[in-house]
Amino acid sequence: MVQRLKLQSLVLFLMVLVCSGTEYAYAQCSSTVTDVTSTSASSGTTQVNTNWNWQVDQAQTTTTLMSQAGFNRPSTTTPCELLQINIPVSGAKTVHEVHGQISFGVWTGGSCMNGSVIGQVRDQNANVIASFKIQQFGPSTVTVPVVGTFPTPLSVNQLQIQYFADECGTLTWSWSLVMS
Repeated sequence: MVQRLKLQSLVLFLMVLVCSGTEYAYAQCSSTVTDVTSTSASSGTTQVNTNWNWQVDQAQTTTTLMSQAGFNRPSTTTPCELLQINIPVSGAKTVHEVHGQISFGVWTGGSCMNGSVIGQVRDQNANVIASFKIQQFGPSTVTVPVVGTFPTPLSVNQLQIQYFADECGTLTWSWSLVMS
């Protein structure tokens, strides 16, 4: 229990840093905010050429969210983008824990060749279910595991995915999360 509290404190501290980093990232480029309420469409392309898709599979005791986004900022003059996708969940689901993985790739192209992305999944009350900030220097890929337990279970009837990429280059990130 003490380790969980320490981990939750560390996550909270990192979230504060991530939020602070978001303000800093906004100062680095002109930003575009795209807010999508996605009741039936599970994919799309934004005005700054971000491609995204999601899929939610619901079983009796689990909800699986799979999502991917591709960012293509060819230079530092291309606007950054905060993308928010609201996803309805049929019937309220109680979430006690989450596990899965996040993958991030920085590909060749663009003028920076680096990658930075912030992402999170939230419920309808803005409770964060999973979040991350990953920065990579140079073309490469990484996969990071996600494991979390909620001391007070969440009643979820909507999910919101948020992405923010602030480095130029071609980036892809995806995650697969199982919530039960």
